[in-house]
Amino acid sequence: MKIRIAILALSLAAFSGSLALAAPAATKKPELVPVATCNDGKTMMGTNPAEHRGACSGHGGVASWADGSPARSHGGRKTSYR
Repeated sequence: MKIRIAILALSLAAFSGSLALAAPAATKKPELVPVATCNDGKTMMGTNPAEHRGACSGHGGVASWADGSPARSHGGRKTSYR
């Protein structure tokens, strides 16, 4: 009986040890940095300041980029559809 309890305790310890080693490492969340200042005064934050696609789309467009590149305007829609 003592041998069975010892084997059970040893197998339980080995199992819990293997679970501890198999646990995934804690991942670090990416740091948010300013990407652009919108025309309405809001600051758009993101993980990649070089990514300009879709920036300030719901805030009237981009007033200035955080990386210093010029803010270009498309001059309104160039389509005849309404």
